[in-house]
Amino acid sequence: ISEIAQILRVESLLSGSILFVGDQARISLQMMDANSGLMLWSQSYEANQQDLFEMISIQSDIAKHVAQALETEIDQAEQIQISTIPTHSFEAYRYNLAAKVAHFNLDFQQEWELSKLAITLDPTYFDALYTYSSVNTVLIAIPLPGMTSKDHFTKALATAEKMIEVAPAKSEGYSLKALAMATNKDWEAVSGLINHLVQMGTPVSDLKYVALLLMCLGDFEKAIEIYHANLITEPLNLFGRGFLMAALELSGNREQARREYAIGEELSQLWWGDTVNILLALGRHEA
Repeated sequence: ISEIAQILRVESLLSGSILFVGDQARISLQMMDANSGLMLWSQSYEANQQDLFEMISIQSDIAKHVAQALETEIDQAEQIQISTIPTHSFEAYRYNLAAKVAHFNLDFQQEWELSKLAITLDPTYFDALYTYSSVNTVLIAIPLPGMTSKDHFTKALATAEKMIEVAPAKSEGYSLKALAMATNKDWEAVSGLINHLVQMGTPVSDLKYVALLLMCLGDFEKAIEIYHANLITEPLNLFGRGFLMAALELSGNREQARREYAIGEELSQLWWGDTVNILLALGRHEA
């Protein structure tokens, strides 16, 4: 436990097991303090895998108990988010989960195909729209066979606008729209969207896409602040850590950039930070 906590740079760990018998699942969880080894919380759940409402209810209950164990308050918006069923299509839910795994494995074609299937089944599924918009933004630079950069830009922008239509109070749609507009060099639109996100009171940790835009505009210090905040809530965001490496290097913090690369190496043997590290090494005339 202490070794895992050290690698992830966390103070507490939630571990558990799942036993499957037919459609039934028994979930046993334990949350421990990594330093003392003390049990902070434990619970077992019985769930029907085919009952999406039951599965989401369990996730909500786990989130609330973890927050209590960490003495962290969940605000009203977060409470609504964790207790709301994201989609009534179990198939769409599974497709989107698989798309997220594909994203982590850098398989953008599979991520694109799976997230497209998810939103085909449920056109208002916010999380799947998020996945589809973000992967299309990535693919603007590396279009899929038979598609162009313009095709991916159009899809990224349209899906981000759909997110805003579905959930105007959430920040993610505005962030992804700003990112798409940046690829089209519409900096006036980008600036307006960033200002809107600030006026919404968006938490710093949720501005990871804005951080990339700030890097493009030369505001490395603010980008570093956002990436640091995001990696506290998403320690396995390997793309964010790679961009943090670049921002640190560009701001003159070379040793910190090296440390972030070392953390990324501990978390994943093959990750996008390897490419970033090669580019930084070339810039230092080390390769």
